[in-house]
Amino acid sequence: MLRIPVLVFNQELNPDESQMITQAMTLIIDPVFWRSVDGTTGGPLDSYLLILPHWLGLPFDFIRARLVGLGCILLSVWFFYRSAEVWFGQRVARLALLPPLLLLSITQNPDFVHYSSEHLPVALLGALYLAVAVIQRSEKPTYGWVFLAGLLAGTVPFAKLQGVPMAFVAGLFILITIGFRKNLTGRQKGSRLLTLVAGSVFFPLFVVMLTLLNGVFDDFITFYIVGNFQYGTGGDFNWLKNLAVLSHLVQRLPEFYLLVGLPVLLGLVMLPAWLKSHFKAEADWEPGAFVIVLLAATVLAVTRTGSGYPHHMLFAVIPCALVGSWMLATCLRYLPTAGPNHLIRSSVAVITLLSFTLPFLFKLVKGESFNRYVQGSRELVRSDVAKFILQYARPGEPLVVWGWMCRYYVEAQMPQGVNENHSIRSAYDHPLKHIYLTRYVGDLTRSFPPVFVDAVGYSFWLNDRQRYAHEHFPALHTFIQTHYRFAGEIDKTRIYVRADRFKPARQLAQK
Repeated sequence: MLRIPVLVFNQELNPDESQMITQAMTLIIDPVFWRSVDGTTGGPLDSYLLILPHWLGLPFDFIRARLVGLGCILLSVWFFYRSAEVWFGQRVARLALLPPLLLLSITQNPDFVHYSSEHLPVALLGALYLAVAVIQRSEKPTYGWVFLAGLLAGTVPFAKLQGVPMAFVAGLFILITIGFRKNLTGRQKGSRLLTLVAGSVFFPLFVVMLTLLNGVFDDFITFYIVGNFQYGTGGDFNWLKNLAVLSHLVQRLPEFYLLVGLPVLLGLVMLPAWLKSHFKAEADWEPGAFVIVLLAATVLAVTRTGSGYPHHMLFAVIPCALVGSWMLATCLRYLPTAGPNHLIRSSVAVITLLSFTLPFLFKLVKGESFNRYVQGSRELVRSDVAKFILQYARPGEPLVVWGWMCRYYVEAQMPQGVNENHSIRSAYDHPLKHIYLTRYVGDLTRSFPPVFVDAVGYSFWLNDRQRYAHEHFPALHTFIQTHYRFAGEIDKTRIYVRADRFKPARQLAQK
């Protein structure tokens, strides 16, 4: 209910939204990923998922993308609840559900409410964590759950490579769990381990087969695997240095303290109980070890590139909540069943009520709106640039935008005519720049769009025309100069029209 205002706010909140919506529009026309679309840091599954609303007859816009994203968030929360219930029981699961539910409900941070490349992998990882819980709580893990866990772990990289460390930790602990099951024979352990491996390689082999059949295997390796390992730090990264980004991320997401605060407080309260249980060998360390290592892997994944995008913290919501549920379960285990226990339950109820109501009371006192998105429009708003583009082109025809301004594709409802619909990897200096730029010009030649837009000067990141305008890249400049005519400039965005479509009477004065 608290998400409804942003669901009907049909405007871009983050450039990534427009990037993936445009990729989905393009895949409808040419469904082969890495031939028509390069998701850069996002995997192919993120864009394919956005085709689902289209199959239901809905348009490609921000509302539909956020509905899909919210569906992924709901799934991840449900998977978390079921995992906590399997590990620690329903009572702990209900209490542990409150912090992540509160965070994901009241947050209005654009990085948490727009559709991003984190939504699908977070849902897949949530299902994987549930599989780990079921396997750890089974004396004889079934082949079905083991295969499903492997399948989920093998699928995560094709939603986002950033989720691989968490998937690896889950797979590692499943191996450990099976290996230490005393009631399984060596043969039974071996067959289950083979089942896990079979599940984990099933989807990657399927993707490799498709790329080979469609002739894009080399592109898959170059632009998804190698390109993403180069991303952010040119392949020479320092994780210890990048860890400093974590405090910056949390500062930009004050709502995250709702999730982190509970484990910290519980950790202080139950430290004596931990020490006591450790010496008595009574602690339930199987899930505890998993959630702690999982959280460490998540921190490393979130901070790997050092880019400091707040939406990366979506990966940390469920691992933090799992740590909190384990701490809560351990704390309640060593509390007496009488007085103090009732006091804790009452305190949790009061704190939860205050957590939900205080943010709204503060806004009421200040005279602010309860939700920053209530003034949004459900109709897709077109910028002046998009309106002018549509004077020379039609929805459904290819469009190419140099720079990082993917919302023009969405506003004009035109698919991308190049793999990389934001051109930072073709413009910025890095080891693969020449390969990206060569592909960009090749794609431009192939699609030959009616309109080419140079958004450098108004786009995200790419604003320095002295360095990044298209004329500073000889092959690209020669192609545009030969086949296109300058039609005008709007909002520091230059628009070029293909010579056969150009009509001087429509030429714009600079705005």
